[in-house]
Amino acid sequence: MLRKMVPIAKLVHENCDSIALGTRIRNILREYEELEEWEDRLKEYLGNEIIRAEGYWKGVLQRVLDIVLRIDNIQDRQIETILHDAFTIATINRFSNEVLKPFDIQTERNTHQMQLWVA
Repeated sequence: MLRKMVPIAKLVHENCDSIALGTRIRNILREYEELEEWEDRLKEYLGNEIIRAEGYWKGVLQRVLDIVLRIDNIQDRQIETILHDAFTIATINRFSNEVLKPFDIQTERNTHQMQLWVA
């Protein structure tokens, strides 16, 4: 049975790419914080207008506010889940790199180098 040998450095680089992608995802999603501020102002505006409105328009504005609140709650949960998962991926890959370091034959170390495969 032939086993393809993969240099540990390639696994470390793959993990580093995953860490970078997870960080990039977190940064992209954090850009939406400015939009959250706009959304909060819209909710406040609608709430104030509901207080001043009468009759039919009071009901319309309340319905619009209810829809905005429902969308906001769903988006917030989704964004929090994605942020958490991106952080988890990056953390797992950082730990994986720590496990792989002793097997990396391409990096010089003062300590004894462990071998993954015996030639």
